Amino acid sequence: LETAGVRRALPARLAELRDEAEASLAEQQAALVADDFARFNELSQRFHRLFVEVGGNDTMLALYDRVAERQLLSTAGSARSITQNQRAVMAEHRTLFETAWARDGAGFAAALDVHQAVHAVSPGV
Repeated sequence: LETAGVRRALPARLAELRDEAEASLAEQQAALVADDFARFNELSQRFHRLFVEVGGNDTMLALYDRVAERQLLSTAGSARSITQNQRAVMAEHRTLFETAWARDGAGFAAALDVHQAVHAVSPGV
């Protein structure tokens, strides 16, 4: 859903959400530095939702919101990996932001695949 949102990104939505996305990156970094993983997890979830939002499709957003709890659990299951690799995680998030706002769907998809392969854990695993 994130990749589909970026591939369908509307210039107006990108402009509207740019400041929020940039602020989120700074807030995520601060949460990690403060060792506040719960706050990072909330911020990260909102950050990833922005990639769906830029596509301007309410149906995709509704579906994304239905799996929000699963995403929180997945990220929580990756807490050790994320906290031990803070710089890499934040670099990945920065790359996701940059490729999304450049409307580079292929680059975003590749970056998201790497990010999820390294840090995503299926709930219950």
